[in-house]
Amino acid sequence: MRYLLSFLLVFGLVLTAVADENDHMMMDKNVIMDRETMIKGLGMIKKGQPFVYSLDSYHLFGRAKEFNLTAYQFDFFPKEIKVKKGDRVRLFVASTDVKHGIFIKEYNINVAVEKESVKVIEFVADKPGEFEILCSVFCGLGHRNMKAKLIVQK
Repeated sequence: MRYLLSFLLVFGLVLTAVADENDHMMMDKNVIMDRETMIKGLGMIKKGQPFVYSLDSYHLFGRAKEFNLTAYQFDFFPKEIKVKKGDRVRLFVASTDVKHGIFIKEYNINVAVEKESVKVIEFVADKPGEFEILCSVFCGLGHRNMKAKLIVQK
């Protein structure tokens, strides 16, 4: 009972902390927040840009494996991201030149990333295997060549 009350208290505090002046509401475990955003892949800071951040029980407890993933015409860096089954993964996805998208079919991830901005994507790597990371926003003639790989080891 103590753990349940503690969890509810922490969850309530987190919800209160992420609300901004525009009163964005929680939808599908994602909260859109306006705040200072660090673009790790670009080494820049952008103030006031919205980004998607997963807010669920995995975020509240435990640590995530964090990776910077940079999208640019017409590739991703790094080309491979390796994790173990069961790991909580947090991707800081940056776009350096034009709007790109991050699509990982098997994990139901499809997020657009504006030019010189970052999106934070968080999920649990619960399916072992090798999965393609594709660009889901047409970004020019080399768009179809934009591929990286998520490797989830057993």
